[in-house]
Amino acid sequence: MNLIRIIKLLVRKKFIIVFFPLTVALLAFLLNRNNPKEYQSGMIFNTGIASGTNLSSMSNSRVDYFAVNNAFDNLTTILQSRETLEDVAISLLALHLSLDSPDPYIISKENFNKLREEHLSPAVVAELTKTKEIKTIEEKIRIDYYNQEPNDLKVLLQKSKTFYNIDAIKANMTFSRKGNSDMLEIIYRSNDPGVCLSTLSLLADIFKVKYSSTRNFEAGGIIEYFIAELEKAKMRLNNAEETLKNYSQENQIINYEEQTKFISEGKEELEKDIYKVKMELESSTKALAEISVSMDETAAKYLNGEGIMRQMKEIAQLTTAITTISLRESSPKNIKTLDSLQQVQDNMRAGMINTADEYYSRSYSKEILPRLTVLSEYLKYVLEIDKNKAKLEVLLTQRLYFIDLFSEFAPVGFNLSKMAREIQIAEQEYLSILHGLNQAKIHKSNSELFGNLSLLDRPFYPLNPKGSKMAMVLIAGFMVSLLFVVGTIVGLEIMDRKIKTPSSIQEATNLKLLGVISSPIQNKKILQEDLQQKLLNLLSNNLNIALNKSNTEAKNLIFLTSTRTQDNMNEAGLFVSKALQKLTDKVIYYYFTESNDTPELTENEESKIFARKYDPIGNQVIQELRQNLKEQDGVIVRIPEFENAVLNTFSSIVPSIVILMVNADQAWGFHDKAALDFIKETFPKSEIYTVGTDMNVNYMEEVISEVPKNRGKLRVWVKGLITLNK
Repeated sequence: MNLIRIIKLLVRKKFIIVFFPLTVALLAFLLNRNNPKEYQSGMIFNTGIASGTNLSSMSNSRVDYFAVNNAFDNLTTILQSRETLEDVAISLLALHLSLDSPDPYIISKENFNKLREEHLSPAVVAELTKTKEIKTIEEKIRIDYYNQEPNDLKVLLQKSKTFYNIDAIKANMTFSRKGNSDMLEIIYRSNDPGVCLSTLSLLADIFKVKYSSTRNFEAGGIIEYFIAELEKAKMRLNNAEETLKNYSQENQIINYEEQTKFISEGKEELEKDIYKVKMELESSTKALAEISVSMDETAAKYLNGEGIMRQMKEIAQLTTAITTISLRESSPKNIKTLDSLQQVQDNMRAGMINTADEYYSRSYSKEILPRLTVLSEYLKYVLEIDKNKAKLEVLLTQRLYFIDLFSEFAPVGFNLSKMAREIQIAEQEYLSILHGLNQAKIHKSNSELFGNLSLLDRPFYPLNPKGSKMAMVLIAGFMVSLLFVVGTIVGLEIMDRKIKTPSSIQEATNLKLLGVISSPIQNKKILQEDLQQKLLNLLSNNLNIALNKSNTEAKNLIFLTSTRTQDNMNEAGLFVSKALQKLTDKVIYYYFTESNDTPELTENEESKIFARKYDPIGNQVIQELRQNLKEQDGVIVRIPEFENAVLNTFSSIVPSIVILMVNADQAWGFHDKAALDFIKETFPKSEIYTVGTDMNVNYMEEVISEVPKNRGKLRVWVKGLITLNK
């Protein structure tokens, strides 16, 4: 569907396209002509959310736009909350009831009288206005409003279409942020300028209180939470520290790292001493073995004497005592004791060796005096061996002590580390909660110092009503209905399954289109004679080409048929006969009628077209056809549709061409395709063409250059402009 076709369609439907939008506009005018005038007032709050300084922003100059948007969302939510709107409605009603007479800056006289005479009963008004205190009236209204039982006040605030209806207040209130600034603009509309002003004034006071209480409640609840959690964290930290202290006292731990370091160093020194003593013991033992070879029986007997053995035992005991004391802490007392024991041991050693020397001096001559040296050396090594054995015994005992000490300190270290971690976790938790508490206190301080809303522009009394929206309503109603009608018409045209156009006929049948026949023409501007002449010439020229291409024996025999019954089929056949008569001297047109009351066609001898009515059931027409083929120049036969008669009698004759008459006002479906296939199989040797019948004049410009009609210059220019053909 092109633009020209759409425009022609809309021109044909111009009456409904104009009438329906005008009707809608008229209805809109009638419904809105008595609407009351509307007044509008507004106020602007400076919120200080985005650019205002607070305790948190002093150290951070970046603006958190997400937080700013969230804060503005909170503001608008508070404005729209039902509790806020209920407070405004109740306060407004209490204010109006407290008046003895109407005040134009609060409520007009008309609305004042409506409130006391129509909206509320006199008894309710009298009960509420026993006192003129607004707060008292407001409390009474709240009691009745929040009562579970239905009453007049509930109806007034929830259901009635008045200034006090909660939903109406919300619907008439609009708010917006002024660009990216801190300013929040609130606008209210009403048909009473005094109500408009008083509603905004009450809303401003209630809104500031609600916003402040909300912020303080949030901050107060957070602070209480953090204080409680801080006490719990502090208790956990104290318990962990007390557990560590008690454990250290029980296990005598002063400084675990230093103590374990001291023990490790002592253990290392002990191992060195053990190794050193073992080396000395091994050395003394080997030396003693070598000296024992040089000893005689007298020396051996002396060494095994009771006195020598007793002295050696005492020396060994002193060695054990000295070694034991040397492993202890180096206190002055221990040093003094160690020195005295060492002195005693040295004296005993010296005395023992001197006794041995005296014994040898008395018992041996001068020639055997060198043996004294052997005996002295022997005693020396014996004493060294005893000394080292005593030391080794003490050192090994000390090693066992260190082993027990390590076994004791190993779990102590693990437990201390575990307790230290618990203290660290408790401390971090405490510090984290403390930080949160500080932030909450800062937030509360922000709310108290910087969170209050300030009214930049106060509500004003609107003197002039807003401009009427009547013109806009009428235009909108007209345009919407116009678009609806145009869209409906175009949509129905697009969804229409009828063939309508010549190109659609040719596309649906896949046959060459010879011409079209118009439907009855109602438009008086169309030059019908010129149009019919154009259509006849078109059909004649195409018939001439089709007949010349035919290779059948009969050169001018044409069969007319259709896929379904058509009322104007005989008239269409007569039109084809007129087109054929332009090519031949005369034409015989055989037709039949579906009913007896159908008028017969008359012969037109002047145009040399002869109409013959026949019965499609009999064979008489076949005989006449064979005779007329020899005598007449052109013959057109309307044969019945395949579903209305048996066509075997007609299939015995091969026509020059077969013309399928397709009604443009029909749809093309499966039945039509099947009928066309049957026609092709019935007349396989003849070419089949198509002619469109009952076609609307508006679609004929597809086959002729232009429909002849009387057109104005403006219309010709517009058409040339649309078709880009001036």
